[in-house]
Amino acid sequence: MSRRVIKRYPNRRLYDPYDSRYITLKDVHRLVIKGVEVVCRDAHSNTDITRSVLLQVLLDIEQRGKGHLNTQKLHRLIRARGT
Repeated sequence: MSRRVIKRYPNRRLYDPYDSRYITLKDVHRLVIKGVEVVCRDAHSNTDITRSVLLQVLLDIEQRGKGHLNTQKLHRLIRARGT
C-alpha cells in the first residue's frame, strides 16, 4: 500500500506535493478507494489532521446522498464513543 502526505493550508485548500497540485475531498476519496494511505498535515504546524480530513470526506459523501450512514447508525456511533 502506498502512502501519500497531503498538506492543508490556512485557506483550507488541500495540496498534494506528489502531484504538485491542489486537490479536493473527492480526490482524497479516490486515493483512499485506490488503496493509498492518506496522511494529512497542517502545512504550518505540521500537526496530523488526517482524522479530521477523512471525516470531512465521509461528510461530503453523505451530503451527496451516496453514503451508508443513516441516522440510526450515527446515533449508535455517537453512543458507542460515550463521553
